[in-house]
Amino acid sequence: MLDQSKIITFKLGTEVVSHPSGRFKNKFLASFVAQTAGSIHQGRHAILTASGAVRSGRPILKKVGWELNKEYELVDKAWASSVGQAKLFCKLESLFKRQGIECCGQVLIHNDFFMNGGNKPRENFLALVNRTFMFKNTILILNQNDPLTNQENEPCSKENPDEVSDNDGTNCLVSMAVAAPLSISVSSFCLHMEDPRRNKNARPIDLINFAGRDNNPIALGINTKGVSCGGTGGMDIKLDRSRQNVQAGVCGERVNYILSPKDVLEGGVERAIAGERVGTRIICERPVGVSIENCPGRKFGCTKAFV
Repeated sequence: MLDQSKIITFKLGTEVVSHPSGRFKNKFLASFVAQTAGSIHQGRHAILTASGAVRSGRPILKKVGWELNKEYELVDKAWASSVGQAKLFCKLESLFKRQGIECCGQVLIHNDFFMNGGNKPRENFLALVNRTFMFKNTILILNQNDPLTNQENEPCSKENPDEVSDNDGTNCLVSMAVAAPLSISVSSFCLHMEDPRRNKNARPIDLINFAGRDNNPIALGINTKGVSCGGTGGMDIKLDRSRQNVQAGVCGERVNYILSPKDVLEGGVERAIAGERVGTRIICERPVGVSIENCPGRKFGCTKAFV
């Protein structure tokens, strides 16, 4: 049986993977892969939900005469994503192989996780995970290309043709399905009180505890609307997906990190795995001395008090 306590899920955002031209950010990817491979060699199981890679796919399609139409329809973005995902997987496979890690890739849609709107993971997805980790030194690389069922596609931005359904939701579903105790998401920025691109002095947030007294979102006065990280999934979506995941396990059992590329280049993946404070750390852990009835986590949808 797979030891779920050793599972780590990762998610890479669009902007951290590639430049606007479609070229990959090689320095970042090399650092991320080296740190992730190190954790695998130490006996951990890694599942990576990769970027939609629309940027990487567009230049390839343009060479054969394809152009985004003026409405930026989702089907066009799905085409670009399909090509870009294959290119990104080949890039990651090459980097991981240099570290002695073999890659298994899979493109998913929502129905690969849950049936009929229920919350029981599909047996075939869990079987895929178990088959992958029967072999030592392997990583499972996932992506999704399901624009018809991804709510983040609505509305679609005509100002930014690179926007396509990102994988925050996919990573959340994966993390909950395999009961991963640790999830690390890399985006353009960790969580700040304001958009750091508009305010260079914006204060970063190092800890959010949905069950904490002073560090839950309401107490911190967090306003995440509009703090986007390149895809359609802004920081409000990333934070909510993290909330769903950390509240899905035993109180205080699961930890999510949101890291920036700078964090990763400075060893942030290794530091997060070691439990250090890096980027934004997100938990849902009831403080000592606080009763279940008075737990702030109940304000954020935590149902453990009623179980």
